Amino acid sequence: ISSTERPHRHPANTNMTPTEHTTHHPPPPTNKLHAIIHSQKQTLHLFLSNPSTRTPTIVLYVASFGGALHAAVTTYFYLAIGASEMDIGQLGFIMSAGALVGSPISGLALDHYGPWVPISVTAGACAWGCLWRGVASSLSSLRLGAVLLGIGINMWTVGLGHLVK
Repeated sequence: ISSTERPHRHPANTNMTPTEHTTHHPPPPTNKLHAIIHSQKQTLHLFLSNPSTRTPTIVLYVASFGGALHAAVTTYFYLAIGASEMDIGQLGFIMSAGALVGSPISGLALDHYGPWVPISVTAGACAWGCLWRGVASSLSSLRLGAVLLGIGINMWTVGLGHLVK
């Protein structure tokens, strides 16, 4: 009897030989995968069908996709411009400091002004920071791009803060 024709036995069953246990493979998770994809599609539809969550959801998806496109080559771009390892670390620090300082400020702006002003400011800073960094030709240009991206990183704080309300 092949392993696909053999009836399924619980692993705790003492009648099962070690060979039977290791040769039996469960069926592929097509039903489980289908359920996961269906759940994700429902959640996306929920966010996109509500006008108050549509824009933040689209902004976060676009930012994630754009960031994923250039993340693999950003360091090589920095090196090609002439940045040292220390300079690259400083650029990362500038962006992280922007997130650290800007996150509570973004939360206060979200509470005080509502979602659209802070989302617009942070998404705009993110877009301009990416553009500025993309056309940078010197280390000082990279630093200015990092400052703008440090402000733009807070788009995540504002967008997700708004979505969970």
